[in-house]
Amino acid sequence: MKKTLDKFPYFNLSPSQQFQQSTKISTLFKETQKNTNNWPQEWVDVNFKGYPRFMRIKLPEAKSSRSLSLYDAFYKRHSFREYGSQGFTIPELSELLFHSAGVKLKDQKDQGNRPYPSAGARYPLEIYPLILNVTDLKSGIYHYHLRSHSLEYLWTFPNIKKVIVSNFNQKWIHKAAVIFVVSAVFWRMEVKYGDRGYRNTLMEAGMLTQNIYLTATTMNLACCSIGGFIDDKLHKLIDIDGEEEAVVTSIALGHY
Repeated sequence: MKKTLDKFPYFNLSPSQQFQQSTKISTLFKETQKNTNNWPQEWVDVNFKGYPRFMRIKLPEAKSSRSLSLYDAFYKRHSFREYGSQGFTIPELSELLFHSAGVKLKDQKDQGNRPYPSAGARYPLEIYPLILNVTDLKSGIYHYHLRSHSLEYLWTFPNIKKVIVSNFNQKWIHKAAVIFVVSAVFWRMEVKYGDRGYRNTLMEAGMLTQNIYLTATTMNLACCSIGGFIDDKLHKLIDIDGEEEAVVTSIALGHY
């Protein structure tokens, strides 16, 4: 195993440090790679996940009547772990999802852009809202279908709140109205960028998380990012394999 530096001969590189070293770029892109006309189709197509056999709940048009400036949102942004008993409304959920992660489609042929950047417009991220307390919406596991701005109802369980909370190392989240579980479909990014695509995917997850924070702040909602989740239990809960698609982050939201 490689050593970190000669002056620290007894310290080995951690797996993350080894990955960082092994995914360095050492040469510039060839001119043929810069020409988009030469790109293979899999570098251009944007993929959207969907559950066509599951019930789809169309969300209302996302409106924004907030007057808080971007600069005010930066300063007011904070991680809150205490939530009130008031649940979300469906319009609030719609506004949160669309303005932080939604697709701006001009027509059905348009691949769409989003409020956060993605390397090569590969967009590997998916959002699974875990609904705990939303008015007129059954508690359970949902998937956000971007192209139609809809929620796909996947399933629920007896004692769903207890089941969901058991996947995290923070008991305080049982008071949240919703938890956004963000997964990554890694091949979407890696088909173009190889192993370095994993770096891009994690950066993108951070950008999406910041969008959710700022959108929630302008809506006067409480928000907290959660890194302490039990990976494989959460993969089983939303029924993904944890390899081709895996959870990369999660965000709890509620009212103050």
